[in-house]
Amino acid sequence: MDNPIIMEAKKRVFMEAVKDACDALHLPMPKINFSGDDDPGGNELAHCHPESYKICISERQLKFQGTGDLKETANHDLAHLI
Repeated sequence: MDNPIIMEAKKRVFMEAVKDACDALHLPMPKINFSGDDDPGGNELAHCHPESYKICISERQLKFQGTGDLKETANHDLAHLI
């Protein structure tokens, strides 16, 4: 079973990375969805929806990524939005 405290901490890391990048670039904070849209092949760490200004990352991916990876993924997907 996943530790809910660790999962919440990882969500905070992801959100803070997006917020820091948005602040540095003077962009509004996008919506972040942690609940779904898993890549069926399991290769996608996260993805974005430019039309709704949203980044999606599944809890499965949160579980397997470390802090540095989460920050890199957050910045990568924010770049796709802009």
